[in-house]
Amino acid sequence: MNMEEQLYTIEVYSEHHVGVLHQVAMTFSRRCVNIEYLEAKPCSTAGVHKITVVFHSSPEIMEQIVKQLEKRVDILRVSLLPNQYSGECNVSVEV
Repeated sequence: MNMEEQLYTIEVYSEHHVGVLHQVAMTFSRRCVNIEYLEAKPCSTAGVHKITVVFHSSPEIMEQIVKQLEKRVDILRVSLLPNQYSGECNVSVEV
């Protein structure tokens, strides 16, 4: 990880269409940004889903990702959140 990179959390509200999650993930992949955490779930509003993405990036790349996501027709809103992701995984795996 580069020294100027920091952890960001964004929420993406989208219409419930096939392939939206893939398009969101590909936006990160095209910029060689690894997703640390990804969650997609339906909202209380019918037909709307919320996708939460946590990732390390430079401020410039983060802005590019947000702008690119906002251009998508299926995306209703993209919000940058205060980062609360700890990065800890409390699952034990037996080999």
